[in-house]
Amino acid sequence: MSNATELVLDLGTSKASLVVAELDDHGDVAIRDLFVVPMRGMQRGVIVDLDEAVQSLKECERLVASQGIKREVTVSVNGAHLEGMNAQGFQPIFPPNRAIHREDVLHVVNHSRQVTPTPDREQILALPREFRIDGQRGIMRPVGMSGNRLEVLTHLVTGHIAHLYNVERAVDAAGFKVRQMVPAPFASGMAMLSEEERGAGCVVVDLGAGTTGVSIFSQGCVAGTACIPLGGQNVSGDVSKLLKMTLEEADRLKMEHGRAILGTLKEDSTVEVRQIGQSSPRHLQRRVLYEIIEARMREIALRVRDQVERSGMLGTLPGGLVITGGGSAMPGVAQLFAKVLREPNVRVAAPRMSGKAGLRASQPEFASV
Repeated sequence: MSNATELVLDLGTSKASLVVAELDDHGDVAIRDLFVVPMRGMQRGVIVDLDEAVQSLKECERLVASQGIKREVTVSVNGAHLEGMNAQGFQPIFPPNRAIHREDVLHVVNHSRQVTPTPDREQILALPREFRIDGQRGIMRPVGMSGNRLEVLTHLVTGHIAHLYNVERAVDAAGFKVRQMVPAPFASGMAMLSEEERGAGCVVVDLGAGTTGVSIFSQGCVAGTACIPLGGQNVSGDVSKLLKMTLEEADRLKMEHGRAILGTLKEDSTVEVRQIGQSSPRHLQRRVLYEIIEARMREIALRVRDQVERSGMLGTLPGGLVITGGGSAMPGVAQLFAKVLREPNVRVAAPRMSGKAGLRASQPEFASV
């Protein structure tokens, strides 16, 4: 049995994650290596300084240079410029009632992709959600069936050409070659859900440093994709500004003492903080810290709810809501999202990977990669 080696690169706002994966003949994946480097030159999931981004990715390239691996990589694409939509295509069958061939399926899917994006956008994902034969819905594998008219409902994701080109230029300049691009929210959704969960219908929320990815699945297929330009860095920024402390101190405070929802709290509960211009630490009421954090986390949850509502599936997803990503580790996240989305079925989860580096990769922050 021969194993194929794949390189996968996730360009996050705060870190770049590179996975060396092995795929066997049965499609099973084992994580051989996982490399993580600080990512510079990125804001809210998009490149804002090409030179800085290239330097970060060159560090990734250096880490795999000694392994003799082809430098072709699958790259995640992030940022609010991503837009998901659903499109339809149709294909008449000649002669009537003959068996549908694979070529018919390819033609009808390509017809659904003929939605003309604006000149500054490019399609990066097109996945069939459902086929219909002579009006009969819910068909997933039409090849071999008979009919007169084949239709398809396809989920399309487009991105801003300038942002996509910047990613490709940075990856190429670092010594890699882009094999394909995948929307990060979709990747996280596929990583976190079983086939049964995708069939039941589920929302996956990936809480990152600069962005929050949203992927919506229904009847086994992706039905909605979005990327919200808010994340953990916004929470730290709020704490830093309102409590007059460095961003590093705000990050520490958030990581060690943060909570996404106020809940019950003793009035005299305090936490020690270091503020700019103060020679010694002071005690701050925990309630103040929690209120600052909850305000921003509630905004993110409301934006997620807007996306689910826009898809028309709010309250109709038996699989509930799955939260992952680095920001999912904060206490109270599940309770806050359950309250805002009025969804009782909410859980925080991480990917489950095997292989030499599988245990290390089985963390929420690596859902996308």
